[in-house]
Amino acid sequence: MSDFNAVGLVMVLVIANTSLHFFMDKLVRHRADAVVTGIIRGVLVPTKHRWLVLQNSWLPAIAALIVFESGMTLGWILLGRNAGTEEVKLLAYLGAFIFFVGGTLGVIAQSIV
Repeated sequence: MSDFNAVGLVMVLVIANTSLHFFMDKLVRHRADAVVTGIIRGVLVPTKHRWLVLQNSWLPAIAALIVFESGMTLGWILLGRNAGTEEVKLLAYLGAFIFFVGGTLGVIAQSIV
């Protein structure tokens, strides 16, 4: 893979990672607030409905976030393996490390809150 293509893929991965991660994070936080407070769109909901929101909305959103972050980390690693120069390889592996650690800590933080 040429350096020009690798740098272009790095830019695409950064944009895709950032925008989709923040979208998924907002979705998960919204669902977590609904489960904890019991208020969905300004309406107080009973505890049974909160359990349903937890099981049918929040947990699948966390699972989707984990799958997304794992896939993007794999993309970074594959980019690093196929890059031509050492600088691009290091950049790709650094991106994989940062995204993996950031994603893992983000999921742990979402689970605690």
